[in-house]
Amino acid sequence: RAYIEAAECCKSLAKYSEALDYYQNALHINPDNKYARIQYISLLMNMKRYRESLKESNLLAERDSSAYVLHLRAESMGQVYDNTEIMHVIDAYLDIQKRYPNDYLSAAKLGNIYVAGHQYEDAISITEKYRSIDSTNVLVNRINAQAYCLNKDYPKAIERYEQLLQEKDSSFQTCFYAGISYYALEDFYPAHDLLERALKDDNTNINVLYYLGRACSKTSWKEDGVTYLETAVSLAHAQRQCHVPPICGACGLLQDGISIHRPGEYPSDAIRKIRPAETQTALRRSLYLLLLSERCVQSREIPNGLPENPSEKQQGQSAGSRWRTEFPSSEKTTDTMPPKTG
Repeated sequence: RAYIEAAECCKSLAKYSEALDYYQNALHINPDNKYARIQYISLLMNMKRYRESLKESNLLAERDSSAYVLHLRAESMGQVYDNTEIMHVIDAYLDIQKRYPNDYLSAAKLGNIYVAGHQYEDAISITEKYRSIDSTNVLVNRINAQAYCLNKDYPKAIERYEQLLQEKDSSFQTCFYAGISYYALEDFYPAHDLLERALKDDNTNINVLYYLGRACSKTSWKEDGVTYLETAVSLAHAQRQCHVPPICGACGLLQDGISIHRPGEYPSDAIRKIRPAETQTALRRSLYLLLLSERCVQSREIPNGLPENPSEKQQGQSAGSRWRTEFPSSEKTTDTMPPKTG
């Protein structure tokens, strides 16, 4: 017991190597001390010595199949195995789910793994299975809603996100993907409000600024939309590499080789990684078309000298007119502004 107390003292002082030595001494005296073994494994993980923690957790799991021990093993696997061995990690979490169906953490982590691997149907399946037991868990519901959004089932995603918002979940992930879901359904006012809330948590996020700027272009906040897009242009110029969403927004176009999509058709998970100059050009063009099609700032200069020739101007205006012709329901009246969403 003295060794364990000494280890706890060393941990509180951030003397992790000394703490490990004390735990080892305690285990040498009593190898079956479960508390000392778990603390030893947890400390190895805290020190990022994952191969050692995996070895120790595998040994412990042979005689202790508690959920906590199985989680230690699964987490160690997740840090040691690469993508070619991800099925071992999935199997480890599925084993926890099989033994402990009420374990929300394994359901959430499995959902995250599936989302990261673009296996959205699997993410939906595992989270819906847990929701049949408990439909109020915020962590599981976030992943469930995100999977619906990325799987392009936007109405279902909004249904889930509305539940989260009613439960006062104002996390970045909830506000951002809820905003994207509303945007995809061309419901631009709630999209604006939610993306604006997401921006408060990450005011240099180019994706948020881009979608928010485009949502503003279809609401009463057109001046704000220009500002958001200008900020995105500046940030893109400052970064060596960044991600830009391949989405059309109000004018329906992103030029310079980036895929063209209409709202509801863009792959939210397929954000392209492109060169800084290409990023900046795409964002400038988006801003340029917004200025033309919405006529929001007649006298404002296009940033960084983007050429304004007649063919480009005509293209921008026709893009705006085509949008109104093909998608009349997406054009909202701007005489009155609806109340912001909760």
